[in-house]
Amino acid sequence: LLACVVASRAGMDAVLAGALGLTLANRNGLSAQLLVLEGHGRDSADPAYDLTRTVGWFTSLFPVELQLPDTRGPARVAAAVEEQLEAVTRDGRNYGVVRYLHPETEVRRRVAMSDGDHVVFNYLGRTGSTTAAGAAFRLAGPITLSRAEDLAPSFAAEVSAVINDDHLELTWTSAAMSPGTIEELLNAMAAHVTAIAANIPGESATDTSSEFPLANLDEDGLAKLAAVLKATDRP
Repeated sequence: LLACVVASRAGMDAVLAGALGLTLANRNGLSAQLLVLEGHGRDSADPAYDLTRTVGWFTSLFPVELQLPDTRGPARVAAAVEEQLEAVTRDGRNYGVVRYLHPETEVRRRVAMSDGDHVVFNYLGRTGSTTAAGAAFRLAGPITLSRAEDLAPSFAAEVSAVINDDHLELTWTSAAMSPGTIEELLNAMAAHVTAIAANIPGESATDTSSEFPLANLDEDGLAKLAAVLKATDRP
């Protein structure tokens, strides 16, 4: 899995979000999947945000509609999702500012989410043996999710992923789904992740349309062009 991310030039969050999108698409038959992405808010590259004298999470939560390409090869899905995530302004932090702080009530109402209708996804990162040798601080144990017993999930489903000691761990929480359905969805998502890991190193069509702005092609058009060029290639 880690090797496939390097080969595809897609981030781990894009690979996992793509696998989740495929899982949901197989369930509801839609090519557009609306996810709510959650993050710790400390990974900003914007120099306007200086977090060096702070501790804790600045949780970001924002909706993203992922358009899955018609050509749903593992490499193509990962590349398409990566491109869509890269297009999100300021890593989605603007959404929270508009939703809660915009001076116009109508604007706040229009962008508000109905939490119970959405699937939230949170990639918690890598821990364990990935910690640098000699680091001043180390985790006391693997990252796990916990919830107060009297706190019900606020979304239709909450999906999280973490890599502990190079092992991917997926968690799916939903009060509206049976344990059997949750297990089925987790297995499907894990299978999609495995397919991405198995196929990306061997697939050459991992370029994205944004790398060829003058061609005026979307992801599906780029995939079709790559297939034509491959079919007409001569030694």
